[in-house]
Amino acid sequence: MTGRPRKGRSPRPSPRSAPGEQSFPLSSLSLFQKVALPSHPAGEQPDPITNHPGKPRHYTVSPEARQTANAVGLVLASASPRRRELLAGAGIRFDAIPARLHEHRRAGETPEQQALRLAREKARRVARLLRRGLVLGADTLVVLDGRPLGKPSSPARARRVLRSLSGRKHAVLTALALIDTSDGAEFSGIARSSVSFAEIDDRSIRGYVATGEPLDKAGAYAIQGGGGRFVKRFWGSPSNVIGLPLELLSRLLLRSSARRDRRRSRPRRCPL
Repeated sequence: MTGRPRKGRSPRPSPRSAPGEQSFPLSSLSLFQKVALPSHPAGEQPDPITNHPGKPRHYTVSPEARQTANAVGLVLASASPRRRELLAGAGIRFDAIPARLHEHRRAGETPEQQALRLAREKARRVARLLRRGLVLGADTLVVLDGRPLGKPSSPARARRVLRSLSGRKHAVLTALALIDTSDGAEFSGIARSSVSFAEIDDRSIRGYVATGEPLDKAGAYAIQGGGGRFVKRFWGSPSNVIGLPLELLSRLLLRSSARRDRRRSRPRRCPL
């Protein structure tokens, strides 16, 4: 059930319910290079990625964030193998309990609002089952001309999506929601990256779709897999494009840790 099992007892069910970003050509970067997180709060400086298939073995979070996740315990409310690989590669031990939701866009919702709502709903659904630990929900959208493209439901749909991305620049949004089940505190945020595609001929599109890889991916491609060969440049966090922005996750974990520290430091009231 897990990507890298968390030590100790598993959580038990409970009855209670940007401007200035630097751009990078993929051909000049390596997915397997270990990188440091940016120190500035905006977190725009990306970590490296490549168009060569393989698992992201050395993506990382800050040591303090990793310590928080491993000490408190983290549950990933997702079945995504890419998110599990990123967490495991960052040295975070976790359990995984997928949140089963019907993902849809509500009338009048922006892509950012949709992603944040779905990430929160996923985290809340799993958090209701637990008595302790942190629950992480995530939702990734590929956005073209202000419209989320979603995951293709068929090979024909995947081909249409890839044709629409060919030779154009699109945005990738990932919203994260972190819930501390000890008191229900929520921490959330959204990361945005931009990806520029080369022109793709129809033969390449058909060959890629025939591999089956695009069918469970937002935007019908995996930048860390075979779809990486279509990408010319990207701006922002590549781990965001894969589906789990580790820079944002670090900040949310540190915020939850700071809140726990404040709670522990409050003087206890003596009963009269």
